[in-house]
Amino acid sequence: MTRILITGMSGLIGGILREHLTLMGGYTLRSLNRRPVPGVETYTADIADLDSIKPSFQGVDTVVHLAAYVDLHQGTGTFDDHLKTNIVGT
Repeated sequence: MTRILITGMSGLIGGILREHLTLMGGYTLRSLNRRPVPGVETYTADIADLDSIKPSFQGVDTVVHLAAYVDLHQGTGTFDDHLKTNIVGT
């Protein structure tokens, strides 16, 4: 069975992908996320901290990177917030 790691699984697109892959079957899903994802093996870590995320990649066949910092309230996020997650984390 193919093991897929999805970063940002609790987000909109990550949730849709999880649902689709679950319905298709044949995949074991793992999440790298800021908070636990019920029913899925989840590693909670800061995406920009390489040492803390390394264990989540063990035994994984494919990675789908969907984690992102989204400024939901205009003006509340800084450039550094976006840089850390969206650039360094990638």
